[in-house]
Amino acid sequence: MAAYADEIIVVPTRALREGDKDYAVAFAIPADWDGVRLITRPVWVRDREVIKAPFPEYGVSDSIVVFDDTFIPKERVFMCREWEFGRRLALLFANSHRHSYSGCKPGLSDIIGGAAALAAEANNIEKVAHVREKLSEFAGGAELAYAAGIASALYGEKTSSGTFFPDAIYANVGRRLMGETIYHEYNILTEIAGGLLVTLPFEAV
Repeated sequence: MAAYADEIIVVPTRALREGDKDYAVAFAIPADWDGVRLITRPVWVRDREVIKAPFPEYGVSDSIVVFDDTFIPKERVFMCREWEFGRRLALLFANSHRHSYSGCKPGLSDIIGGAAALAAEANNIEKVAHVREKLSEFAGGAELAYAAGIASALYGEKTSSGTFFPDAIYANVGRRLMGETIYHEYNILTEIAGGLLVTLPFEAV
């Protein structure tokens, strides 16, 4: 996401030991900061001219961020060599991300489920019992994850700093559910669409 982020936030991703203190850093800098290099993989490399498809145009891109002798001002540093706080800081990020995932992933399930429903209609199998059952799995998984996200917010607590923090159990439940079901949803889409999905050519221009 760094390719379209205004700020890049760097935090530890796991618990640290004293021997890791040289890597125990956390800071935030603008994405166009001197010495920051982004190696980015675009989500879609072919422009569509006839058949528009908004989702690929507004999807995600992956980036590797390289800090090439980058100077970070002290006022932008949150942690420096304080290795004992690595685990806590990693969890603060992870649980907040998992909470937000419980809200955004159901939207992706709706898109994949809609594509599967259209494929079922195109193949004239939308009324077949086992196909209808498979289509219902999209709604079931999405709504359960969304409910976990709501529960995480409802049972969250205000921290001593004044920042609101989601309930970790419900946040992780929603994230785990969606993290596991996404691959099952791809399988369902492939089963319903058949060869149409995997052999569809690029748009001819």
